[in-house]
Amino acid sequence: MKKKIIGILVMMLLIINVVAPLANSTNIKIDMTNLNEQINPKIPELKHNFKIMLHKFRIRTYLEYIPSSYDGSDAVPLVLVLHGAPNTAKNASLRFGVSEKAKEEGFIVAYPNGVCKFTFRRTWNFGFGYGFAYKFNVDDIGFIRKLIERIQSNYNIDPNRIFIAGHSAGAMMSYRLASELSDIVAAIASNGGAIGGHIVDSPLWQIPEPDNPVSIAEFHGKLDSLIPYDGGWNQGETVFYLSVNDTISFWVEQNGCNTEPETTTSENVTIDKYGGGVAGTEVWIYTIHNKGHIWFGGPSWEDPDPVISTTDEMWEFFKAHPKQ
Repeated sequence: MKKKIIGILVMMLLIINVVAPLANSTNIKIDMTNLNEQINPKIPELKHNFKIMLHKFRIRTYLEYIPSSYDGSDAVPLVLVLHGAPNTAKNASLRFGVSEKAKEEGFIVAYPNGVCKFTFRRTWNFGFGYGFAYKFNVDDIGFIRKLIERIQSNYNIDPNRIFIAGHSAGAMMSYRLASELSDIVAAIASNGGAIGGHIVDSPLWQIPEPDNPVSIAEFHGKLDSLIPYDGGWNQGETVFYLSVNDTISFWVEQNGCNTEPETTTSENVTIDKYGGGVAGTEVWIYTIHNKGHIWFGGPSWEDPDPVISTTDEMWEFFKAHPKQ
């Protein structure tokens, strides 16, 4: 028994004296060129910094991409990209092409990692449902706020151009962050998300009302069976999700937008734009009629015949919607 207690004390000392200092100094370069070529040949050689930080006695990690054009003289936008679940920041950095876009446009990207128990299958605490993060009530809201503050202290970030994008569980986490970090987030782009739901025998949960307006873009496949476009139970009937209409209606009301959208339709894509919101905010919904639960315009094995690029469209949306 004494040996176990001593072992626990030693581990705690290691965390305090070794991990905590690393959290402030770690800057490990990872060359992911080969894996890039396997997953998405369109992405050129990109090097990401692997970072460690400590939040509420839990080691948290993220990847960071700084474009070569950045010299600190001008304030630049920050985009956080949240992976799906169970998945990783590395996977998101390789599949979504956001770092490639950052290289072209000159913004900084961070890919936070969710948490896991023993494997690399990481999850987010987006407020309901499943996974390690939700079950153990992990403070992902506090982690993301602290992460943004840390990046702001290291780089010249425009405080009016802080954006968050996410896919699947990361998309739902982006909605929760838009609600609970509305004081700092200008806009989000959700790819296949919802603002609430519940698991079997549990009450419905929905994100709280935000204190400030936030511009919203939702990209959703009409054929999505994992997070159904029209809401309801997923294909395994394990999780019930609110619909895209529920999600958009919530944000249209919160932002004070026009209740009738401007609608444009092209091949397999309908875009509804709700404008006129408080402080210039808008709510846009991209409906992709012939697609399911994917990152649109991502790797060819995932979207072999793309009709739209989430990455390209979300960046144009972000550029047009700074915080006012």
